[in-house]
Amino acid sequence: MKYVTTREVRLDVLVAELMGTTQRRAVEALLEVNPGLAAIGPIIPLGREIEVPELPASETTGYPRVWE
Repeated sequence: MKYVTTREVRLDVLVAELMGTTQRRAVEALLEVNPGLAAIGPIIPLGREIEVPELPASETTGYPRVWE
């Protein structure tokens, strides 16, 4: 999905708004599909086109059980 920023916004806030979380490597996934975005800095300017990737799959490994 493509998104064009409508205001200056902090990267982590933008990721939370677009992807619903900043967990599960969401910020890294967004930066990966948008080369050069990290070089802009933490504030994304107005009018910047952003490609929004799918949220990476959860890497649930569970908790170890010491009694097993």
